[in-house]
Amino acid sequence: MTQHLTDWDQDLATDPEEDYQALVRALQWTQGFGLFFIRCSPAGGDRLIERVMRDVSGKKIEHLVLTEKIDTLYDRLDQRPDIDDIDVLFTSGLEKSIVDYIKPGYGGAGDYYKLDTVPSILGHLNLQRERFRDRFNCCLVCLLPLFAIKYFIHRAPDFFDWRSGIWEFALDRDLILQESACAQMYGKSEAFRAISAQERTERILSIKELLKEEHLTAKEKVNLLYQLGIHFSCDHNFVAAIASYDQAIEIKPDYHQAWYNRACAYGLQENLELALENLPQALALSSEKYLELAKTDSDFDLIRAEPQFKVLIQGKPQCGDLPLVPL
Repeated sequence: MTQHLTDWDQDLATDPEEDYQALVRALQWTQGFGLFFIRCSPAGGDRLIERVMRDVSGKKIEHLVLTEKIDTLYDRLDQRPDIDDIDVLFTSGLEKSIVDYIKPGYGGAGDYYKLDTVPSILGHLNLQRERFRDRFNCCLVCLLPLFAIKYFIHRAPDFFDWRSGIWEFALDRDLILQESACAQMYGKSEAFRAISAQERTERILSIKELLKEEHLTAKEKVNLLYQLGIHFSCDHNFVAAIASYDQAIEIKPDYHQAWYNRACAYGLQENLELALENLPQALALSSEKYLELAKTDSDFDLIRAEPQFKVLIQGKPQCGDLPLVPL
């Protein structure tokens, strides 16, 4: 069970298996319209549905997968020719209709959603909640990541308040590795810059969700924080990028990639002093790699003409003692 971070955690059980059995009982007993929310990852949701289909008997269970954003969920359900025969309908992918409204940052709930906008789909859910109850004779189960549930709480409160229950399921090791592989990118920085703003936001949110999982190893956390920092930097959110690298270095002080990227972030802000504090640390850990890279890296173009920077990249610098702790 993951840590509960919102004010609805009183609805949640504390044991994963007890939590699952409570969900099975609720789905088995619910007659007519019902509304459930489950916080889980896409892979975790698929595995959960497979298990529910085995354990809930005598009910027709279907899974609606939304692969693109929509404005109204009511119409999508009403158009299903089998909707009147379904007892339990799992719905995943609703977060795709919310991502465009999010400006992710590094911090609390206020970074998840813009206070002056309401996604179209959530506005429609608020207005159409009675129509859902009167039209659909099934239990609607919404599978969502945490950021989307927060958006429901703050931007679709009328619809969210109709919930019959809410559950939260942590990832096991296999699913963590699967989700982590999907969230991360590999290659040169140009590849990170080339993706669309929406894909970058989705990856940022996916990584932040993964970082809440309790079964991550230290190495996995470091890698995820490093990737998060790169995406923030590509989005010109240098404060959030540096905060990500800070956390990576707290776990692994000799993580030279984070030291170098911190220096790059400060360089892009034309902060010569802090760039010159961080770049020597990277050079001390891997001088051959970063000395040549820094000579041509465009991230330092705004400070390249400064005498102190020129002196630094002429050769291996002398830097202060850095406590190196092996991972």
